[in-house]
Amino acid sequence: MPEGWQGMGRRLVATGVWRPGRTVAFAGLAVPDLPALAGEEATEGLRGARADGGLWLVHDGQLMAG
Repeated sequence: MPEGWQGMGRRLVATGVWRPGRTVAFAGLAVPDLPALAGEEATEGLRGARADGGLWLVHDGQLMAG
């Protein structure tokens, strides 16, 4: 799933109006490799729910689980 975000995130960033910090994503993107795979512009501030109901966030290029 994170590999698919590489292309999708790039296309969203290219619009010039989309920001990851305003996006709630799904559990499939909650993997530590996501920031490295998709890049900072497509991940910094991205957040979502984990499969167990917890939350995750990309901050400073790292996946943070809360």
